[in-house]
Amino acid sequence: MGLQETSVIFQKIRYRHYFLCHYLPLTSGIDTVSRSLLKFKRGAQPDLENWLHRTRCALRETPISLPPDTIIIRALHHNETSPSQNRPISLDLLGQTLSGHFHFPYLPGLLAKTRPTNTNQALTLRQRQAELQDVWRINPAALLNIANPISNPSGATDPSAPINPAALTASTADNASTPDNTPTPNNPSTPGNTSTPGAHPPLTSILLIDDILTTGATARTIIQTLLQAFPTCTITIFTLAKVE
Repeated sequence: MGLQETSVIFQKIRYRHYFLCHYLPLTSGIDTVSRSLLKFKRGAQPDLENWLHRTRCALRETPISLPPDTIIIRALHHNETSPSQNRPISLDLLGQTLSGHFHFPYLPGLLAKTRPTNTNQALTLRQRQAELQDVWRINPAALLNIANPISNPSGATDPSAPINPAALTASTADNASTPDNTPTPNNPSTPGNTSTPGAHPPLTSILLIDDILTTGATARTIIQTLLQAFPTCTITIFTLAKVE
């Protein structure tokens, strides 16, 4: 089965979204796909490896073209405020799978949250938007690791060093951490602010990954955050599944 393509619309602009399959939301009852996706989130086998294998096969069957300077980042789960390099989750393994396929750096530490959020499962679109308002931020310290992802204090992962699936935890509750005091992109002293002399060059292409796209509220709020820091950046989205 190859990739399917649709788009996420934000401020009247379409952002390409690639995914493997459709699934039914929990409000419609748990089907085989949604049950397997829940197991993937927990890092349970064989579902974890099955979804990674399906991703590799789909990318071979339906090649997609991305700019050569693309970096890969991931969304954070509701109880995360920043990725934990010591306790990777299933999305980190998916990120490394895509990194190995495209030969792009995987830099999950670029995104952070100001606080944990409530799970979106039972929320309406309006409630999801309110819950995610002003939550996402850019961690400019992660930009220092784009050229050298091996030694990264901000959560980047060396594409040549695969994550051991055994290291994936059944719960990401311990992944939540207190946000650091790194300057925000609106601060002129922030490396991510491209108007500052000596600042890092802007990112020009980002592949944002998540496990499921339901309403698109999370993707849109992340897109908004990325564009505030990198206004000319091309953003592409990849998820395992999309709600019917």
